[in-house]
Amino acid sequence: MEIEFFNVHNNEGKEKYYPIVSKWWEEWKWPSISPEFLSTTGAIIKHEDEYICAAWLYQTDSLMCVVDFFISVKKKFSGNLKKDSLKLLINKLEELAQSNGFKAVYTSVKSQPLINLLLELDYGKDSATEKGDINMTVFIKLI
Repeated sequence: MEIEFFNVHNNEGKEKYYPIVSKWWEEWKWPSISPEFLSTTGAIIKHEDEYICAAWLYQTDSLMCVVDFFISVKKKFSGNLKKDSLKLLINKLEELAQSNGFKAVYTSVKSQPLINLLLELDYGKDSATEKGDINMTVFIKLI
C-alpha cells in the first residue's frame, strides 16, 4: 500500500483524483462535495493498481487540524485490506499534521467501522456524542 497526496484545486488533482472520489460518493449514495469545499491537502491510499480510500487534512490557525470527508470505494475486499488502508491513511495524515506543527487532530464520523478504528488508534471520543447526537461521533487525538 502507498499513499498519494493531491490537491483538487489544481489540474492534476481535478482530473486524476476528483473523479475517483466523486464516483465513490456516488456509489455510497452521498452527494459529491465540490472541490471548492475540499482542502488543498487530500490523501488517497493505493493498493497495487486500485485506489481504496481517501480523506482531507484541513489546516487551521490553531494547534488543532481537522481530518475530514473520509471516503472509500464501496467494493468489498477479502481480509483487512480496507481497514489497513484506512489505518495507513490516518497514520500518514497524522504524521503530516505533526510535521506541520499541529498538536491535535479533530474529526467527526458516522461509520461504525471507522468509529471502531479511530478508537483503536487512541482517538478520544467526545462525551457529547453520547448525550444524544446520533448522527456523528466526534474524536480528538493529541499527536
